[in-house]
Amino acid sequence: CLPEPVLFAAMLKRQHERAVKILTALRSTFSDAILRLASYVMNKVMSRLFSRVVVHPAQIATLRKASDSQLPLIFLPLHRSHLDYIVITFILANNNIQSPLVAAGENLRIPVFGWLLRGLGAFFIKRRMDPAKGKKDTLYRALLHTYMMQCMGAGHNF
Repeated sequence: CLPEPVLFAAMLKRQHERAVKILTALRSTFSDAILRLASYVMNKVMSRLFSRVVVHPAQIATLRKASDSQLPLIFLPLHRSHLDYIVITFILANNNIQSPLVAAGENLRIPVFGWLLRGLGAFFIKRRMDPAKGKKDTLYRALLHTYMMQCMGAGHNF
């Protein structure tokens, strides 16, 4: 049994507003200018932190060849630290390979730093997909899935 038309319209409006809010929060605003500036800064910082970062040239060649296939590449860092995806992003950028979009926890969406991460390809996701045990947030899950599929369809790497 469907609810009354007025109630149904109100429910639909509420879910639409929630969907817009979720998609706005998910959206990455990748910027080549921010990536270039951050790459310059990171190269300076990383040269002070590490004596070297070793990347085998054949691995870069393999990534470049895979990137030329026009299929999205999916990187799975170990996530031992936040440095994993940062190093991957800058190694790719320094080798003229499209940097990936990175799923980041909502806890990193803080003023200035969140803006910078979003400009470097981060999109912010909930750390818990479901608000309560046994209750699935189907709208959030569907929007996240659709967002990622649309990004991959547009040629973005992850």
